[in-house]
Amino acid sequence: GYVFDYCIEWLTGTGPGNDANRVWRELGALDGKTIANFEMFNTVVDEHGRSVTFYNDPGRLERHLLEISPADARPIRAFCRDLRRFTDTNLYPFLTPPPLQTPRERLATLRAVLPDFVLFWRTAATRMERFAGRFQDPLLRRAFPFIFFQDHEVFPLLPYLFNMASAHHRNAGFPQGGSLGLARSVEERYTSLGGRIDYRARVARILVEDDRAVGVELRGGERHYADHVVSACDGYTTIHGLLDGRYSSPRVDTLFQEMMNRPELVYPGVVSAFVGLDGEFAATERHSTTYLLSDEDAAALPGVLQKSLVVQLRSHYSDGFAPPGKSVVHCTYFSDYAYWKQLRLTDRKAYWARKQEVADFVRVFLERHHPGITAAIEVVDVASPATIERYTGVRGGSILGWKSFTEADDVITGLINKDR
Repeated sequence: GYVFDYCIEWLTGTGPGNDANRVWRELGALDGKTIANFEMFNTVVDEHGRSVTFYNDPGRLERHLLEISPADARPIRAFCRDLRRFTDTNLYPFLTPPPLQTPRERLATLRAVLPDFVLFWRTAATRMERFAGRFQDPLLRRAFPFIFFQDHEVFPLLPYLFNMASAHHRNAGFPQGGSLGLARSVEERYTSLGGRIDYRARVARILVEDDRAVGVELRGGERHYADHVVSACDGYTTIHGLLDGRYSSPRVDTLFQEMMNRPELVYPGVVSAFVGLDGEFAATERHSTTYLLSDEDAAALPGVLQKSLVVQLRSHYSDGFAPPGKSVVHCTYFSDYAYWKQLRLTDRKAYWARKQEVADFVRVFLERHHPGITAAIEVVDVASPATIERYTGVRGGSILGWKSFTEADDVITGLINKDR
């Protein structure tokens, strides 16, 4: 009766009046759905029990941060001042990609962006790690990079401010049913228009005639022909697997032959531990908390990359994830794909043992923060980065592929804007 769904965490475009929302509405993705909006993005708790909550409202956030550390008034006010400007701007992604915009559309985009160009440029050029280093209080200095649950390391201030402002405008909410509910709504819209979906039909290769994709061949030999073939999967799998590496380009080779082996340019995988338990949390409990771990706890958590554990009360996000009177908790952390992949290939028993260690750690950790919860736990299900690769085909089990705001991002921009 439990649904373990580790995405979505927030969805840009859940509020009306912007291009992102228009896309979701055309797809039928939000049809008939309630949207959960939270007053905070995340709470960060250190190993000593001190906590900071990142409220989406800039005024409330400023008051809260000043209570924690009056000595850090200057960086606190600077961050909240920028957050106010982002909430006033209320600018969301444009529907038409830049290479496809008409001159009139480009002019409209320029008019929309120009008044706040300096704000966008400055916050895009300031790394969060550098900004966080300005805080005297050790909790604030460590906590700010974890606004997005885990430290994304290369992110500047801009995405934090943009998404917190979006959440403040109720435009970064959680749709009922999560990613599964969203997918089912798109499916219903598509099939109602005469579309057909074949599940559990794995594509082995893309059929090509005269340098044009004309269809697909499934594992087992069955063929389907089409006017257009759209590959909605991992880029490496598409180019070097489904197309046998025949249709690459200098930029694609740069990405997959040079940059793929540089960990600083690729998002890591995650370990997910889902907990189904008999009982409900109080409505006042925080929906999302990042715990900064002690050295002892970090050493006990297999393959942890950052000394942190994210705990989300998924039943607070939407109904339907657990039977009545029960709850789902999701515990997750960034982890090294190579560690789990090698273990699974060479010693399956040791691999299962490490996953059991994750489950055991989560039980003990949750009991520490929610006394009495152990007796209520009915099931714990653990997925490693190798699990994610096995289920999705995404190379390395990476959660988001290339890291934004890196040199890989520049190559991808060229691939889109110049190579189209």
